[in-house]
Amino acid sequence: MSNTQLKQLQEENEELKKKLNLCMHWMTKEVEEEIHKIARRRVSGLTQDDKDEFLKENQEQIISKRIQNYF
Repeated sequence: MSNTQLKQLQEENEELKKKLNLCMHWMTKEVEEEIHKIARRRVSGLTQDDKDEFLKENQEQIISKRIQNYF
């Protein structure tokens, strides 16, 4: 493999790394937004006592954190 080819592959690799990083950040944001939407829908169907208990448990944050850690 020539130096020119090697350099081109390295440049392509760097470009792909940047795109991957951007996509990962975008996906993290999208997952967080969907988690919040699900949590809001879930809370809207609960009674006031259930809402209070739900908010005390901070389930939304726990789920969000677990998904972020997964990615």
